[in-house]
Amino acid sequence: MDLKKILDDSKYFLSKSELEINENELKKLQYLIQTHSGLYYNKDKIIISDTEYDDLLRKLKYLENKFGLEVKVSNNVGSNLKESSFEKVKHSRPMISLDNTYNEEDLNDFNDRVIKNIILSNIWEEEKSVKYTIEFKFDGLGVELIYKGGNLIQALTRGNGIEGEDVTQNVMQIDNIPKVIDYLDDLEVRGEVIMPISIFEKLNKKSKEEGGKIFSNPRNAASGSIRLLDNTVTKQRKLKFFAYDLANFEEFIKKENINNYYNVIKKLESLGFDISAYFKKCNGINEIIKSIHDFGNTKKQIDFEIDGLVIKVNDISLWKNIGTTQHHPRYAIAYKFPAEILTTKVIGVEHSIGRTGTITPIALLEPIFIGGVTISRATLHNYDEVEKLDIRIGDSVFIKRAGEVIPKIISVIKNVRNSQEIKIKVPEYCPSCDSKVIKDNNKVRYYCDNKCCFEKNVGKLTFAVGKQGFNIDGFGEKQVRLFLKKGIISTLDSIFLIKNKKDEILNLEGFQDKSVNNLVEAVEKSKKVKLSVLITSLGIAGVGKKVSKSLSLLLKDVIKGKQDISELTIDDFELIDDIGSEIAFNVISYFEDIYNKKIVERLVELLEIEYPEQKKANLVFSGKKFCITGSFDNYKRDDLIEIIEKNGGEFVGSISKKLDFLLAGDKAGSKLKKANDLGVFVLSIDDFLLKIDF
Repeated sequence: MDLKKILDDSKYFLSKSELEINENELKKLQYLIQTHSGLYYNKDKIIISDTEYDDLLRKLKYLENKFGLEVKVSNNVGSNLKESSFEKVKHSRPMISLDNTYNEEDLNDFNDRVIKNIILSNIWEEEKSVKYTIEFKFDGLGVELIYKGGNLIQALTRGNGIEGEDVTQNVMQIDNIPKVIDYLDDLEVRGEVIMPISIFEKLNKKSKEEGGKIFSNPRNAASGSIRLLDNTVTKQRKLKFFAYDLANFEEFIKKENINNYYNVIKKLESLGFDISAYFKKCNGINEIIKSIHDFGNTKKQIDFEIDGLVIKVNDISLWKNIGTTQHHPRYAIAYKFPAEILTTKVIGVEHSIGRTGTITPIALLEPIFIGGVTISRATLHNYDEVEKLDIRIGDSVFIKRAGEVIPKIISVIKNVRNSQEIKIKVPEYCPSCDSKVIKDNNKVRYYCDNKCCFEKNVGKLTFAVGKQGFNIDGFGEKQVRLFLKKGIISTLDSIFLIKNKKDEILNLEGFQDKSVNNLVEAVEKSKKVKLSVLITSLGIAGVGKKVSKSLSLLLKDVIKGKQDISELTIDDFELIDDIGSEIAFNVISYFEDIYNKKIVERLVELLEIEYPEQKKANLVFSGKKFCITGSFDNYKRDDLIEIIEKNGGEFVGSISKKLDFLLAGDKAGSKLKKANDLGVFVLSIDDFLLKIDF
């Protein structure tokens, strides 16, 4: 099987709308669906993402109906099981899939169909609100657990939906699956085996270090783990099982006298099965839609992958009348989240130079629309990462972008390589200034050491004028790049003499009197600055906003020129919280350099620097650590941090047991929940203001 051709053909159909695909191409699309279905359910050579598979399947369903095909490939529920060491066993009831939806319109259509089928069955005389349940759609491996006399005797994978593989011995290694239950009749529990994200990341990290197999996602890792011949390794993978269905549903509800789905699942929970932590009842489709809108960042707070939410009619007595198709039940549907993982191709690599001179490989990609934006670039982080993932120019890759997260290549589809791919090498010379590239001892970093490197200075000065530094309004990378190129600025101190360059700037295309005056005014305004902001803006490796505040008192006389840096030792730095020997070395090296010392001297002359005073020991928040979450009507976050620090406190960005207070405003997120769980004291803005003395 030529998997590269399969992938190329799939990309062709993914790029076309249903209306652009003709009847002559239908057989090829059917073949692709059958092929991908086999790869998906057999879990050995997946070459497209779930979203792309769903898109192809949706197009096939439409076209099979349009052209009136009697035998519909789209109705198949799985693939033929591959040859393996596990025995094949037929399910007592087929494990069929759920139909998918991606938007409110489809959800409303689903609701209309449910109501129509109920009315046609003469159960309702008029339209009413349907009562639904909503829960996680787990992204794992479907498994059926078979109990007799209260004992777990067999476990089967979903397989092709008709028969699955007997993986009993491996499933026995999953700690949260009850091996004995307080229910003596036959019971066949269905659910999903997943691998926690934290375990998945550790597994892949270890595999990278040892040159082993890299899994593209937790679902594939869970599937591979459940099929291992050595079940002691399965146990080490710390898999989890979540229940959401029964094969012998009718027998169970009759015996237990239960008439709704919600109570069935709650009964399973009482028997010792883990179920979806997000599980609730909704009255009508509008409540379902509101729940989806309110779902927010819940996905980011759980340690396993979900790819959507499952909506089911709660009243089980209606299920038979609503009906099923060969492929899916009509009383349930899966609302799928927007695509986070898709496939694309690496068409080149760019070697980017950062503000510290670090050279970072950037993958140039065939443009792909994902997470609401078109992506054509993705960082490869460093050259060790490139080697571990074995990414090459010409490779097809899985790329992930969740929410606002930076796009990331998560794995290479090596099965489709054709020997034409080109290995990515570390550049011998800096792509910007042609200086010799240096390898940092004991680190993965390669860097350019040339102080006059153009791209390095662009990065350094862009950082200095940005939000982390002087925060000069209207001064960004575009202006820095242009002004450096034209010789209007050269070093950090030269930015504060830009008022002398007004005529030169006005001669540049796109600059008018008003914009230049605004820029000059913003630069002049930024001259009044705290010492910590100046230290941050120098761009010393490892020295950000928080570290700069910690260093301000120690470096105060060095900046003023009253003390030479040689009078300080690494021990002096290490007495300060959060400062280690590496940062100390970087700071000392920076101020020992004559070139840097001259820049700092000129900055001291040009700026109005606010120097810190020694903190009083008896301030209200002395020695206390604060974190902030939510929004506040009359205060910006930076204003609150300043108040905390003026009163002796310390701001930290994350929640831990060491935290003393969480200042919580409106729309407080996951930090509030974590703080409550850890017993951290939570302050409202009113309580906070009562404690301080202005």
